[in-house]
Amino acid sequence: MVISVIVCTFNRCRLLEGNLTALSRQEVPAGVDWEVIVVDNNCTDDTAKVVDRMSADFPTRLRRVEEKKQGLSNARNRGIRVADGRYLLFTDDDTRPDSAWMRSVFETFQTSPCHVVGGKVELLWPGARPRWLADELLSSLAGVDYGAQEIDLTSERPPLGANVSFKKEVFEKVGLFNPELGRIGSALIGGEETDLFQRLVDAHMVGKYQPRAIVSHALEPERLRKAYFRKIYYYGGRSHGQAHEPCAGRRIGAVPLFSIRQLMQKVCSSLSAAVSEGPSQAFVQELHAWWLLGFMAGCSRSRQQTAPRLHA
Repeated sequence: MVISVIVCTFNRCRLLEGNLTALSRQEVPAGVDWEVIVVDNNCTDDTAKVVDRMSADFPTRLRRVEEKKQGLSNARNRGIRVADGRYLLFTDDDTRPDSAWMRSVFETFQTSPCHVVGGKVELLWPGARPRWLADELLSSLAGVDYGAQEIDLTSERPPLGANVSFKKEVFEKVGLFNPELGRIGSALIGGEETDLFQRLVDAHMVGKYQPRAIVSHALEPERLRKAYFRKIYYYGGRSHGQAHEPCAGRRIGAVPLFSIRQLMQKVCSSLSAAVSEGPSQAFVQELHAWWLLGFMAGCSRSRQQTAPRLHA
């Protein structure tokens, strides 16, 4: 098996059906055998029925596997362990991969000495974009656009899980997704993709951004509310704080004093920006404050985690 496409899902059978329909229309490179794995993370909706129905006419093997331990990282790790492909292509259940997506990823692996390929994620808006939503916040909606040219991925320009592919051997070397990070049910915990990619960077592995590998991400209305962004930033800060290594300097309990000073500065910056720069930049500064609140909470419960291995 050359390619395994892995789609993790939790109670979103309607969106999953659209994703699988798009995957059924992929342009398959000559001589490449492939499969699609749907990882069912304790779904109580019609996910099983959707996969069973669509598998009858699907152009290649479509199978559903179950992961009983809740959490996106656990589901992704289950997909990695059962995949038969040499290349593992991840996308989300609410995306619509372009027909050339799989071919573009495969060709990049063939022509470039890379271990990871990240692609473009185009956002599909359900209505008018909110005035307070600055461009720099689009990555929180899984939007990715690093330009029209193929470039190296870096810690400053990482891939996102909605459109990222790996050689399977990567996981032999750096381990799997950290199950202490990543979304668990409706809790918007993040950081699992950043954590894994940093381990790849530390291992001197190469990532490429391929702008021709495109998926569209349909935005649900609830993701365009300020409360959603506040949760994203808070949980992102908490994940970072939880993995934070204690460093020299004054602390209150486990919380570094510098984070308290920065929090006060961001609150002041948000108030100032509301007057001088407008609602979008004021909200950006407010979100930095929420991230710091999460970071402080994470430091209070800090414990170093080791990512699971592929063969455990």
